[in-house]
Amino acid sequence: MWLLGAAESWGIDDDALELVKSLKEAEMVYAGVEKMKREHFAKLARARAKILAEGHAEGQAEGQASLIRRQARLKFGAATADRLASVLDGISEPERFVRIGDLIIECETGVELLERVHPS
Repeated sequence: MWLLGAAESWGIDDDALELVKSLKEAEMVYAGVEKMKREHFAKLARARAKILAEGHAEGQAEGQASLIRRQARLKFGAATADRLASVLDGISEPERFVRIGDLIIECETGVELLERVHPS
């Protein structure tokens, strides 16, 4: 803006002033595009981080469920482990997996485990 004011007072012709104004407008458009690009890439980075976090959590839950099914099968047999699998599929909280793992140790029978995991 200072340049435009100075140019007018120095008697620079209108064509040159229009060129300066066009360059200023182009700079503003470029700055707007750069800002939109930064915001877009930031949004993509947040989405990627969210997807990775969700995938990590899902993978952990699958691993915990697999370990608990294996422990139940080793202690109580395949039938109990199979019935327990349907309960484990609906769990995503690590604390519940830990509690069920504790119950496998605490319970004497598969029936007791299933009753305590899935009370009526």
